Amino acid sequence: MSQFGTFEGEVVVQWLTHGGDDRDMKLLEAFAFIDPNGKRWVAPEGSVVNGASIPSALWATVGPPFVGDYRRATVIHDVGCDEKTATHEEVHRTFYFAMRADGVGWLKATTMYQAVKQFGPKWDLNSGAVSQRRSPSVAEMASFLDAARQAAEEIGEEGGLEAVERRTGQILRSPAERRSSPEPRVTAAPSAQRPLNKLTPLGKPSAASRKDAVTDIPLFAAAPEATRRQLAGTVEVERFRATTHALYKADRLRLVEQALVLIEQNYVHLPLKEAMHAVDPIQRLRLLRLRLEQTAEEGLEDAVRFHHELASVFLSLRDLHTNYLLPDPIANKVAFVPFMLEDFFDEGVAEGATSRGRRFLVTRVFDGFREPPFGPGVEILRWNGIPIERAVEINGERFAGSNLEARRARGIETLTVRPLIQSLPPDEDFVLVEYQTPDGRLRELRVPWFVFEPDTSRTAGLGEIAPEVAAQQGIDLEQTMVRLARKILFAPQVVAAEGKMARRKAPPRGRGLDTMMPGVVEARPVPTDAGEIGYVRIWTFSVENADAFVAEFIRLVEQLPQDGLVIDVRGNGGGLILAGEQLLQILTAQRIEPTLFQLRNTPLNVRLAERLEFLKPWRESMRHALMTGATYSAGIPITDREAANRIGQRYHGPVVLITDALCYSTTDIFAAGFRDHGIGPILGVDGNMGAGGANVWGHDLLRQLLPGTDSPYRALPGNAAMRVSIRRTIRVGPSAGRVLEDLGVVPDQIHHMTREDLLEGNSDLIAAAADLLAGLPKRRLAIRFGPETEQGREVIADCLGIDRLDVDIDTRPNGSIDVRDGENAFAMPATGTRFLDFRGFSDGNLVASRRVFL
Repeated sequence: MSQFGTFEGEVVVQWLTHGGDDRDMKLLEAFAFIDPNGKRWVAPEGSVVNGASIPSALWATVGPPFVGDYRRATVIHDVGCDEKTATHEEVHRTFYFAMRADGVGWLKATTMYQAVKQFGPKWDLNSGAVSQRRSPSVAEMASFLDAARQAAEEIGEEGGLEAVERRTGQILRSPAERRSSPEPRVTAAPSAQRPLNKLTPLGKPSAASRKDAVTDIPLFAAAPEATRRQLAGTVEVERFRATTHALYKADRLRLVEQALVLIEQNYVHLPLKEAMHAVDPIQRLRLLRLRLEQTAEEGLEDAVRFHHELASVFLSLRDLHTNYLLPDPIANKVAFVPFMLEDFFDEGVAEGATSRGRRFLVTRVFDGFREPPFGPGVEILRWNGIPIERAVEINGERFAGSNLEARRARGIETLTVRPLIQSLPPDEDFVLVEYQTPDGRLRELRVPWFVFEPDTSRTAGLGEIAPEVAAQQGIDLEQTMVRLARKILFAPQVVAAEGKMARRKAPPRGRGLDTMMPGVVEARPVPTDAGEIGYVRIWTFSVENADAFVAEFIRLVEQLPQDGLVIDVRGNGGGLILAGEQLLQILTAQRIEPTLFQLRNTPLNVRLAERLEFLKPWRESMRHALMTGATYSAGIPITDREAANRIGQRYHGPVVLITDALCYSTTDIFAAGFRDHGIGPILGVDGNMGAGGANVWGHDLLRQLLPGTDSPYRALPGNAAMRVSIRRTIRVGPSAGRVLEDLGVVPDQIHHMTREDLLEGNSDLIAAAADLLAGLPKRRLAIRFGPETEQGREVIADCLGIDRLDVDIDTRPNGSIDVRDGENAFAMPATGTRFLDFRGFSDGNLVASRRVFL
């Protein structure tokens, strides 16, 4: 189905010859159009159509109504204008959608729609009275179409029909607004006074024009090519806010009704959220629906206020998985100021300190932004006149973090980079920052907000994704968009590397510690006072293939020092659940028990379980719930237990995990598994993680999984979207039965970030992690094979911190030997063997393992 709708049947007509110009035709078969909102517009058999709903003056420009690429749309429009069962605004709007669905280009469809809306039939839906108006002359129509076309070219498709209509009216009322020729508008030269304030129009330039779109803008002129292309179409927020859009009553009711379906019937955390946060989202949505039903179309509040109210219902749940994602023209945009802000603590702040002593530093500035002495290392004191700490707190309350730590972290991050996914554009056109330079000087700087649309096609979890992969996601979209935007703004070398990887015709092969997955994982050795250790930063679990991700992790860590490993997942918003859970086996000798997932037992979730084969393991318990009244299904893992243990341990040294309050979803699940399997200590820079424990499904995925006219899931207007937590996470091991949502994973030790951490590559943080590693026992279990002997194949086991080694052949026990630190040689039969399992013990405790495939 096209995003604009789809046709049913064919136009089969009979010409009627009864005098006159013989334009009348009778439909011999029923014909229909389903619009983007799922409404079915039927032209019944026997209907008479003649194109009379299209003003005749328009024919001189675009041709007769039954010639060309809009004839099927004309049939639907004629019948809609004749039957008058919907408002004339709805009928004319449907004409636009039908034209687009039939392949009419945006510019032509927009100008024709405006002409039909301006000069076409109008009626009162209640009385049926038709408004009589004089037909325009050909000259009047041509003048109107010129204005409409100019407005459409100026505003662009992203601006929306409503903005184009307003601009058309301005041009018609003011002849001076008209251009003398239909050539595209040329962007004005930048002002000498404020070179930051003139940017190119918002839009989606073609690949061929992206470079030219921004190269003459001072702010971006010096940026690398990869970044210039990503920032094509950037505008100031003041101009972006002018690209408003229509949101009709039917559209609003559809959004509210679909939100009710998701939260009332699918949302797994509803009982928890109602209790923990004292909210009633169902009643709020019902009241919103009632107000809409009782309000006439012309009495509706503006669309921005509606978006804010609906989004606030979702935000009240404090669940970053369950969202109302704003429609066009806001959808998928990011607002930003061209620098990055991070927090640190004064030297000597004691553990457990409150926010007192927290300070805020500029750590990165967009290459090309020149406002000396402003730059990395300056400390922000006030934001728009508000003390910076209070400004962070206010900003954090706009977001759905499930705990105070998460909301504060989100408040800092989105102070300078704000995805317009759930949040509307900033109210202010610019920010006024008061800052202090490293040498103590106080300064002020006014910086405008900008808006751009990043390319999400290469970011797993944001671009196109197969349904079977989408159903296994645990991702914070907002955090993922922040990371993408920061990468574009402040790490152009990563953007370039990813582009290079994407252009390769053959699968890339890693060399040394150069990663095959830039922007996903990176690794390096780090010298410390206690010796050299390994450091791995996992930026995201948003990957397309869990096996490939795990293989790359193994390849990297096997090249790092084996006496200590730091895994840093700060800022990781999650991704593919399988990627996080399959990684755990690489770090421990223990058998991995994946986390469990439960569905809420509702009629709609039962229906999904009965239909979808991958939900089969949950069916029986959900059927029983209809009799027992149980709130939740049985807990079943999403990650296959065999896949979670197929490879086994590959790193045998001690491991420390670093987290923060921006870790979410799959990263929460990974950290819970790290803790529950006793892999190592967790060092946090915040007192908790994001605490998101669920598998999240999008509304569009649910429509794919449960299609048909009897499905409760209906198309959302204007490219809007919704997501819902559908399966909740239950922890295992020592924390068995504990929910992850809202409770999170509290670190074993907290490190307060220092100024040196922010400006010198996390030096103090890594030193703190190295201190933890130094207090942990070191293990080693390396296996190599010698020549064949009479007793079998020689095996050399290089051990450290192990006193006993048990060996299985193809999962069957074979023997046990005592070992010492260093190399231990023994023989084993190898004929017909597929793999060997070695399990190392110390004082009777399993401490190391290795599986070797032969």
